[in-house]
Amino acid sequence: MNDTDDLAAGHEYHEYLDLKRMLKALGDVHRLDMLHVLAAASEMTVTDLAETLINRGRYISQPLVSWHLNILRRAGLVRTRRTGRQVHCSLDRNRYQHCLRLLSDVIAVPATTAAAATATTTATAPVTLPERPERYTEGPAKTVQTLKATPQS
Repeated sequence: MNDTDDLAAGHEYHEYLDLKRMLKALGDVHRLDMLHVLAAASEMTVTDLAETLINRGRYISQPLVSWHLNILRRAGLVRTRRTGRQVHCSLDRNRYQHCLRLLSDVIAVPATTAAAATATTTATAPVTLPERPERYTEGPAKTVQTLKATPQS
């Protein structure tokens, strides 16, 4: 493997970590509801978002809305800006589309496999995930190997 392959594998691995972060942020009903509300508005305050959620039957406090927004913001799915004491939030549609593209890359079926899959409806194409570059396998994997090697009393 040459340096170009190492860079490509490292870049692909970082994209998978990025996708994991976004999907984890989307893995909560309250956060999905918040994204649904933000998708219908160009921008709104956190207070307005909390009120809208309450009006839709989701009883969630404003501090909890802020906490969930922080998770979505760290994943890059929501942008926030502060005006005095008010925090305005909006859905980052480009980032959301990037998440969808990464997810479609994971489940994409290669052309040769797609032709075979259409010929037989029961055939499923295996998904090949990128290998971790060597520099990423040293951390927790080394600790797990050490734990397995130590005898338990």
